Amino acid sequence: MLHRNMAKLSRYLMIACLVISIVVIETILMNVWRYYPARKSEEDVPVKIGTTWEDLANYKSSASPNAAIITVPSLDNIIVNPCSYQTDRVLCQPQNNIVFLKTHKTGSSTIQNIFFRYGEKHNLTFALPKRSNIAGWPSLFHPGYLRDGVPKFKKYNIFAIHCRFYQVGLKEIMDPSSVYVTVLRNPVDQFVSIFNYFEPQIQKSLNITGDILSEFLAQPEYYFRPGKSFRLVKNPNLFDLGMPVEDSDNQTAVREKIRELDRIFDLVMITDFMEESLVLLRHLMCWDLEDIVYVNLNVGIEQKTRKNEAKEKAKAITDWNKADVALYEYFNATLWRRIREFGVEKMDCEVRHLRQATDKMYKSCLGNSSDATQPLKVLIRVRQSLEVNMHIRITLESIISQTQILQYLCNH
Repeated sequence: MLHRNMAKLSRYLMIACLVISIVVIETILMNVWRYYPARKSEEDVPVKIGTTWEDLANYKSSASPNAAIITVPSLDNIIVNPCSYQTDRVLCQPQNNIVFLKTHKTGSSTIQNIFFRYGEKHNLTFALPKRSNIAGWPSLFHPGYLRDGVPKFKKYNIFAIHCRFYQVGLKEIMDPSSVYVTVLRNPVDQFVSIFNYFEPQIQKSLNITGDILSEFLAQPEYYFRPGKSFRLVKNPNLFDLGMPVEDSDNQTAVREKIRELDRIFDLVMITDFMEESLVLLRHLMCWDLEDIVYVNLNVGIEQKTRKNEAKEKAKAITDWNKADVALYEYFNATLWRRIREFGVEKMDCEVRHLRQATDKMYKSCLGNSSDATQPLKVLIRVRQSLEVNMHIRITLESIISQTQILQYLCNH
């Protein structure tokens, strides 16, 4: 009897060991599969056959059964092997709640597109404005400027549209765990870009003809009228970040505002060091390399002319925008401190692989990596056509079409 019981116990132990072994092996394989995904075939990227530009224009929502379903392109076939320094998924979880304060003429459309692409990929919810791509600007943000106002049940995952920063309003619609991100640009280059991009509006508000930037900088105090002039002609970054223009000449108020922003924002990216900023963003968000591969959007075409213009007028611009200069210098120094903490060699490695991945994406989609503005020109021409000729409202649906059009080019 004892022998039979021992034999039976032995069989049970063998079965238990076998089950445990299967579970362990399955867990190992799942982790290997997660970090080294199999290359997808073209069939794994569902693109509706026969998609036309009209389909893109009529696109409503990826959740709509009648929409032209065009997914964000799979980058598995074009991303190089990632750097040995990877985001450790054991120690962190991907962040899905994001507040991105979109500033003017800082490369923010490029970053916005990254957030939209990530949100679409993971079926996240977006805060959308009632009109255009702006939530109440130049007024301080209020949930009433959103298409759906304050969400009734679950708060939004992603806020990545133009607004004038007001955290009290944002807290009403966003999860408390939201990561706060914004971007700044060298104030000289930004100021020149603003005057080029918004020339008609600035010309009208300042009543200047001819070379409006030169005329304005010759006597800015004469032309500038608080509350009446175009809002971005003095310290535009601090204005976007919620500071009244009349306070930007008060050094104490500026220092307090910078400290406040430093407490609120988890990352302030710098356009002039976009790749380094994106690497820090990737690790802050616990994302993958493919999540931050990007296409430059809304970049000016005549960049050489603008750079020469910026050099000639640098002193006049910085003298007029001293508060923005102080803001930029503070967060630029903060960025480089974070890079040193991250590790310079580690950063060089990740930037190198990001460039390789971006270059491969350009080659795969447009067959040419030498002209980094080529996809930009294609996307902007199409987007302007959709906006102007077809009177499309610029909400999430039409903004996402930038990504869809790129994928359309990649797959046709």
